[in-house]
Amino acid sequence: MPIYVGTNKIKSIYVGTTKIKKVYVGTNKVFGGGEINYYGTLTPLSFAVYTNSGASLGDYAFIHGGSTSTSSGTVMPTLWNYNKSLVYGSTINLNRRARHAGASNSEYALFVGGRNNSGDVTNTANYIDKNLVNGTTNTIHAAVVSLAGASSDNYAMFAGGSTPSSNSGTSVYNTSLVKVDAPRLSVGRYYLAGAHIGNYILFAGGRSGYDNSNVVDAYDNSLVRTTATALSVKRRELAGASNNSYAIFAGGNSSSGTSSTTTADAYNASLVRTIAPVLSLRRVGIISVSTPFFAVFAGGVENTVDTASNVVDSYDESLVRKTETALGSKRFDGAGATVGSHFIIAGGRSQTGSVRADVFAYSFE
Repeated sequence: MPIYVGTNKIKSIYVGTTKIKKVYVGTNKVFGGGEINYYGTLTPLSFAVYTNSGASLGDYAFIHGGSTSTSSGTVMPTLWNYNKSLVYGSTINLNRRARHAGASNSEYALFVGGRNNSGDVTNTANYIDKNLVNGTTNTIHAAVVSLAGASSDNYAMFAGGSTPSSNSGTSVYNTSLVKVDAPRLSVGRYYLAGAHIGNYILFAGGRSGYDNSNVVDAYDNSLVRTTATALSVKRRELAGASNNSYAIFAGGNSSSGTSSTTTADAYNASLVRTIAPVLSLRRVGIISVSTPFFAVFAGGVENTVDTASNVVDSYDESLVRKTETALGSKRFDGAGATVGSHFIIAGGRSQTGSVRADVFAYSFE
């Protein structure tokens, strides 16, 4: 909620030299959420990749895998990491994966599924902890691509995917890296999106058989599944991200062809759905990032490669949408992650069809 003095909107509040991030009257927040600022470019990835995946854990933003070419490129095993100072660390090799998913709980980040360098689809799972100790752990529900991941303090959860038929399986890893049981999705889907809000992990939309889906499955802290209010529009290849107040599902393809959409649906901690302000540009292949104050949707493509975008839209805790400073170059199908008070956007495919290695950083407060 903004504060005004006369007709002037207050952007920052200080007590002495200390900047105040939030102001409450009772339990009602009347100011807060700050702003996003473009930080600049970071050390690039050592290989240009797209269909890579990101995850955040402790002092690190991780970017993993992806393919080096849109035709017969190499699928990479590389795990790149950037610390809170945005310094690029030594690379680590995990399993080779593209079109996979990443997610984290409070103790581990995991990268699972996808296809390997031979083109085979895999059910393997890699983990890494806060000290960069890494390895493989229990396999996921099936060998799938185009699955979704979602992160929470208690669980890193993965759902759906293509085998190539629509899969309804779920895989949940707790903070002891134990794989625990959870109900299957109510409808098998791939090209779905995941996000977390309050006590719930949500999986929304996707492709089921020959039709797009508007189904939203919600899992609480006990992994009990409920079905939330459906998305306002059936769509696949949508993106999910959250801030402290909402899980937001934005963009995607709303038809059987290449009709991307600007639609955004938001769910609060009680699973009440609100139709949020639309994206500033209709897109699929969006790179999404969750931060405490902002859900971020960066890049994407309208229809064909030559309509790739560098637009960055953010939603604050009041569902106010703002268009931030654009990415340094247009891209889609890249990866993002958060570390400290920054988020990064890495890799992806450009409007010329080339694959990217550059990394852009933004600060938030």
